[in-house]
Amino acid sequence: MAAGTGRRVSAAELRRELLDLVDGLRTEEMYLVDWHRRYRDHVSVTIDPYRAGPLQLVERAVEAQRAEGYDARRGRG
Repeated sequence: MAAGTGRRVSAAELRRELLDLVDGLRTEEMYLVDWHRRYRDHVSVTIDPYRAGPLQLVERAVEAQRAEGYDARRGRG
């Protein structure tokens, strides 16, 4: 059960989430698809359709992390 809530935590809630940002090389995406198939019970993998250079990917990752923090503070995370 989740601490202090009195409810059971589903297996989906226990899985870690991974957002993958790639620079357009198909092989990077294929590596993660294979990795996800092996560990699908433990992690949820989302491959962002956004493609760009390294600096833009870092900026996108920071933006996604900020949005996740905002949603968590609002009870949507």
